[in-house]
Amino acid sequence: MDDKVRLLKQFYASMDVTQIKLEVRDYGFSFMNVLSRSCTIDYSELSRLVHKYRLSNVPLWIYDYLLKQHIEGNGNVCGYFHREANNVFCFNLDNSAKTDTDSITDEMQTTLWKLKMNLEALEIRPLIVQSGRGFHVWCRISAMIPNEELSHFMCSMVLRVQDFVKFSKLDNTKVNIGMYPNRNNEQQTNSLRLIGSTHVRTKAFSRIICGDDLHLLPDADFWKYLESHMYWNTVTPQQFRKSAKEQKDRYFTKSA
Repeated sequence: MDDKVRLLKQFYASMDVTQIKLEVRDYGFSFMNVLSRSCTIDYSELSRLVHKYRLSNVPLWIYDYLLKQHIEGNGNVCGYFHREANNVFCFNLDNSAKTDTDSITDEMQTTLWKLKMNLEALEIRPLIVQSGRGFHVWCRISAMIPNEELSHFMCSMVLRVQDFVKFSKLDNTKVNIGMYPNRNNEQQTNSLRLIGSTHVRTKAFSRIICGDDLHLLPDADFWKYLESHMYWNTVTPQQFRKSAKEQKDRYFTKSA
């Protein structure tokens, strides 16, 4: 197996590999016909010259093949979280401004910086990836955690970050913070693009953001960094629950 495919499968080991969303630019109905022989195509659409398919009952060999295409820049694989429990969770930061949506606004910069600082203060070191109009902030645990626990932790974190942005005299409504997995979405119909890809429409690579100064890691170092990050920064369930309790006790427990 390709080492990069192996790393991606390891990072997303808890995700539901039997269903994916596939985004490709150059494949059309003939490609869909080939896929239909091995998978179930739940829907397909053409949006801004990008073909999008939602596939279910995906066999492992098809998943591996599409991950390789994802890595080689021939399309994007978007993954679905399990409905009950996961070992990865993600904050999806999107610029909600009506204009200048491709630039990094003060609100986005402050939101990302504060989210990173808050997580690291709880000994959770995220993997931050630039994505479209914003960033994906991934956190990884060595075993599955119920989605309800993940959701409580993420919601609390988002409230803290939004309060800080507002306190900084910035508009905290200019950055949307999506949370994955979404506890309120029992069907898990929302997918998220996996890391390590070139965006099928913009052709921008999903670059890693590093350091307190939030600098961009050279693209050539992506896979080496990812492997090191998984080794050093995957937290145990015990550590995650300790961090969640510390956040609750420090910021959300009212004094008697």
